[in-house]
Amino acid sequence: MPNIQALPCGITPLCVVLLIIVALIVIGGAYFVCSNERDMNTMVVSNASETELSQTYTHNRGFSIKYPNGWTVLTSTVGLDIVAFAPNGKEYLVEGSAAYPIYIVVHDQSVAAYTQNIEDDRMSREMLGDNTFTRLGPKGTVRSTSYLIDLPGGSLSINDNVREIAAASGLTVTQEERMRTVFERMVASLFIIQ
Repeated sequence: MPNIQALPCGITPLCVVLLIIVALIVIGGAYFVCSNERDMNTMVVSNASETELSQTYTHNRGFSIKYPNGWTVLTSTVGLDIVAFAPNGKEYLVEGSAAYPIYIVVHDQSVAAYTQNIEDDRMSREMLGDNTFTRLGPKGTVRSTSYLIDLPGGSLSINDNVREIAAASGLTVTQEERMRTVFERMVASLFIIQ
């Protein structure tokens, strides 16, 4: 058996090592608890700020809309005049195609003329056996929320793909609710410039 001698103060080296290990465990545990608490507080703050509309997008066709800081505005005028909004520019895939949580389509016709064209298109597709256009058709399943608004010299539709994105991307219920909140707040912030 090894001869363990006590230090001058009466404590053995083994006790010193054990005390150091216990102290390190206590300090490490305290750091872990404090850092997690800080992360949780940061998460709560960032979640609240995700739905705050602090940026403004203005379109040359006469409207502006607010959107959250950290979201990206993507525009395209190839074919249709589309303005899409996505958190951090994230592109989601729905049925193999790019999808954005919130998007606006600017039309050259009034709401009445646009909806008439949609009905004509829906009816022609049904006659061809393709019943995939379902956004505004009375017989179709509504896949997303759309608001149609007249503009000077045209109209716009503001739409969301939140349900499809949530289903295809596995978003949590909380993430889906946050996107829906952003969408509703953005619709409420829409301003038509006369």
